[in-house]
Amino acid sequence: MIEMKSGEQTLKKDCIVLCMVNAVVLAVCTRLYNGVFDILYHPLSELGAFRTQMGMRNTLSQGLFNLLMLHNSLFFFFMRARTEAAGTTDDQWFQVFCRTAGAGLVIIIYPYDLNNTFHSVGTAAMAFSIMMLTTLSLRNTAQLPPRVFCFMGWVLLIIYAAASAVDFSSKDVVQKPVILILGLNLLASSPFMKKKPKQVQSDSESESFPSGSPG
Repeated sequence: MIEMKSGEQTLKKDCIVLCMVNAVVLAVCTRLYNGVFDILYHPLSELGAFRTQMGMRNTLSQGLFNLLMLHNSLFFFFMRARTEAAGTTDDQWFQVFCRTAGAGLVIIIYPYDLNNTFHSVGTAAMAFSIMMLTTLSLRNTAQLPPRVFCFMGWVLLIIYAAASAVDFSSKDVVQKPVILILGLNLLASSPFMKKKPKQVQSDSESESFPSGSPG
């Protein structure tokens, strides 16, 4: 886990904003989709498809969906930068999974209807990395609610991965609770994710300016 130093803050507010932005933008994308988007039976990637299921161009929804994925990617690279240089193995792995989450979100931008295998690599990298980030963040806490969310996240992710591997007809139905639990995991584990504060005056600088003159 990332050790907390004096004056450090958590990424809780940042993760709340991230989840809120995703909920709002995805809702808008469903309205801009050039056709009828079935929230239950269509994958969310359909909002970023090059063409709709009816074969029509999906310019507005695709453009906004891609901007959202780019925003999400930048968030995880930002998270890596703000939690860098703690010097432990856990911190290094935290930064690795921030990078892979960000890279996966960039891959997701490529429309699944043009190359679903490539798109799915990005989806897998994003989902697995978020679960690893939350798991690493919760290693040194015994608080039950976030640990329960983490366990549920892994179970649902494994179920979704298995359903996708065998091309189960209801895999897109399973996708929605997986996306929800990923967001809940970020929110539940975010108080344990630390970011470094702005630089403050160091002890050496304080010592070089004594409060009083020698008597």
